[in-house]
Amino acid sequence: MQARLRINWIILKTSIEERFVYRADFAFATFVRFLPIVTQIFLWTAVYSAVKSGEIEGYSVEDIIAYYLLTMLARAFSSMPGLASGIGRQVRDGEIKKFLIQPIDLVGFLFLARIAHKLVYYVVAAAPFALVYYVCRDYFPGWPEREVFAAFLLSLVLANDYRHPAVLAKEIATLDLISDGRVELGIGAGWMASDYATAGIDMDTPSVRIERLEESLHILRRLFAGEVVDFVGEHYRIAGLAGRPMPTQGARLPIMVAGGRQKILSVAGRHADIVGLNPALGAGVIDHRAGPSATAEATDEKIGWIRAAAGERSDDIELHTRIHVAVITDDRESVAEAMAPSLGVTPEAALESPHAVAGTVDQCVETILGWRARWGISYIGFSADVVEDFAPVVTKLKTLE
Repeated sequence: MQARLRINWIILKTSIEERFVYRADFAFATFVRFLPIVTQIFLWTAVYSAVKSGEIEGYSVEDIIAYYLLTMLARAFSSMPGLASGIGRQVRDGEIKKFLIQPIDLVGFLFLARIAHKLVYYVVAAAPFALVYYVCRDYFPGWPEREVFAAFLLSLVLANDYRHPAVLAKEIATLDLISDGRVELGIGAGWMASDYATAGIDMDTPSVRIERLEESLHILRRLFAGEVVDFVGEHYRIAGLAGRPMPTQGARLPIMVAGGRQKILSVAGRHADIVGLNPALGAGVIDHRAGPSATAEATDEKIGWIRAAAGERSDDIELHTRIHVAVITDDRESVAEAMAPSLGVTPEAALESPHAVAGTVDQCVETILGWRARWGISYIGFSADVVEDFAPVVTKLKTLE
C-alpha cells in the first residue's frame, strides 16, 4: 500500500512539474493579455468622466469595471475541459486497452495527470487575475454580507393565468438549479385587473381562476418530483410530460400560495408549504374595499380556514404576511389616522392589522412578535423601498431568537 501511494505521489509530482513548465508560456501570454483589459478600464473611466451624473442607465463606473473583470475571469475558468472527459474518450476509443497489462495502472496514471493539469491550470490562470483584482481593489465594495450568500429567490407572487404550468415548472426548476436549491415558488390565482387588461388576457371569475390554480398546483408538484405526468382536468391537458429539468430541491421545492378569501386560502391549506395572508382583492385593486378584510379579526377567520383545509399537515405550514404600510416613526398614532381612511378602517384597527406596521424600532419589533404569538406568522414581506429603514428591526429580531 505504501509503495502504491509513493508511486502515485511521484506521478502527481512529476506531472505538476511538467505542467508548470508547459504553462510558463501561457502565464506570460496571460500577463500580456491584460494590457487590453487595463486599456478597457481606462476607456470606461474616461467615458464616465464625461457623464455629469456619474451613472449610465443606473450603473456606475465601478459597476461596469467589476462586471467586466468578473466576465473575463468566468471566461477563463469556463474554458477548461472536464477532468474525466479526456480519459473517457481514450476508454471509448480503445486507446487504453493495450496498456492494461502494464505494471502501472494507466487509468490511475491518467487520472493523476489530469488532476495535476487542473491544479496547475487554475494556479497559473488565477495568479494574473489575483494581481489585477489587487490593483483594482478599490472598484469592488468587498465581500457581500453572509445574509447575501444565504439569500434565496421567492416569486411574490406569480399569477397562474400568465404561465402554463408545463412551462412554469421548467422555468422554476432551472432557477432552482442555477441557485443551488434556493428558490421558493410563490403563485396565486391572479387579482390585478389592470394586468389582465394590458396583457390582453381575459379575466375569468375568481372561482374559475382559483380552480385553474389548484389544477396547476397538482401538475407542478408532480413535475418537480421528476414524474412523467399525464393529467386531464377542466383547464389543463397534459400527456406524457417529463419533469425535466428536475429542480435541486425536487418535490420539496417550497410553494407559497397567497390570498384573502376562504376559497383561495383553502386551496393554499391543502397544497402550499407557505401560506401568504392578504387582504381580499376581489375588486382587482387595493383600496378602501380591501381594508375590512385586513383587520385582526378577519385574520383570525383566515387562520381558521387555513387550518381546517390543511388538516394533519397544519403544523407544517409556514404563515406569511405582506406588509403594505411600513413606517419608522415616533408618532404611530398620527400615521394610523392618516392611513386609516384609505383602508376603510379605524386607526386602531389599522395598527392591529398584520399588513401594516408603524412606530419606533422597539414598537415595530413588539408588533411583529405579537403577530407570531397570536397567529404563528413567521415570514414577513416588506417592500424594497423600506428594507433599509427596517434593517434595525430585523437586527433586533435576530438578537431575540
